[in-house]
Amino acid sequence: MSETTSTGKEKPSVQEQLAAQAPQAEAQIEKQIQSGKLREPQDLPLATRNDKPFISFDFDGVICRPPFGQNRVLGRNLHEEELPESIRMVDGPATTLKRRMYLQARGLFEDLKYFGRDPMTAAREGIIAVSQYRTPIIVTGRSYMAKRIIDAWLKRYHMQEYFAAIYANNTALPTRQFKLYMLRRLNIDEHVDDDGAITYYLARKGVKQLFLRDWPRNQGLPYPSNVVHFTNISEIAQYLSRSRV
Repeated sequence: MSETTSTGKEKPSVQEQLAAQAPQAEAQIEKQIQSGKLREPQDLPLATRNDKPFISFDFDGVICRPPFGQNRVLGRNLHEEELPESIRMVDGPATTLKRRMYLQARGLFEDLKYFGRDPMTAAREGIIAVSQYRTPIIVTGRSYMAKRIIDAWLKRYHMQEYFAAIYANNTALPTRQFKLYMLRRLNIDEHVDDDGAITYYLARKGVKQLFLRDWPRNQGLPYPSNVVHFTNISEIAQYLSRSRV
């Protein structure tokens, strides 16, 4: 039932109020970016699509096929440590020639890493199916310098429109901790990964639902009951279609 004001006029809904405030909020965000008080894009607030909750995806081995189609770098060492009290950021501007040369070389390395790599089987179709139930984003342990090439890769394979954001590691945290840090920061309860040890860690640290892409090196670990195994991303969509938010 709609609320009315003292003058008898219908009170705007919460959605209408937020829509009216959006231009002012966007202008304030842009002002903060220009002043250097807000980083682009990692600190930008996110909005879900049609009120569908977020679900985060790892990139390598989930969306992008690993080199030669074999994922041989998955971890098996299990961890349960908590996040450190302070998080050191590493994406500040280069202030020395040595640092600038390192960033240029590292950027080239990240570019070459994705050269010629194809999507996982039916990845685009799976993401489209998942987007019927959730708002997908990417959270990857790859360096923040890989964000540009990941974005270009998604555009090449016509998947960029289905992801609300890309978050690459701009901290000194190892991958498992960076992903936990981002999931907590964005209040995300569901994550898709291909690394068994990372999936185990996130499940043990309170992430409610994990989806693990089956690779040979993921077999035999003591996964908690909230880990669901899959081969094709479309299987995640089928699972979500049966679950309640």
